[in-house]
Amino acid sequence: MQIDIPAHIEKLLFLHDTLTIPGFGTFTATKVSSSADYTGGTVTPPSKSLNFSENITTDDGILVHDVAVTNGVSSEEARGLIDEFVEKMQVQLSQREIVTLPAVGRLYKNYVQKIQFLPDTTNFSPESFGLPPLQFSPIGRSR
Repeated sequence: MQIDIPAHIEKLLFLHDTLTIPGFGTFTATKVSSSADYTGGTVTPPSKSLNFSENITTDDGILVHDVAVTNGVSSEEARGLIDEFVEKMQVQLSQREIVTLPAVGRLYKNYVQKIQFLPDTTNFSPESFGLPPLQFSPIGRSR
């Protein structure tokens, strides 16, 4: 059975601030408030900044449950499918390849064999998802 685990990861990052891929690592989303760049003339909407830590690998059950419920398989089967996915990622990373999780980001190993994460530009904040940065110009006023 072929299940798109990265699609489940993307979906769950909209719903949860932390998501653990069992035996691999944890994504953590941190809220970032809106900001204005007066020199560039842009206002960016609030968003969530995504980080990855390979140090937290304990299963929180969120990904396993979602894969099981969505695809109508048992928790054991879902855990096995996730383990296969993690094993494939580990092999790719050990071969110095970049692992791409669509709409989430890219993972690679640096020169000291630590996993590095480069997030995509997806805004995982459900309140402001889809809002683009706005361009503005100062209003000139005469006195």
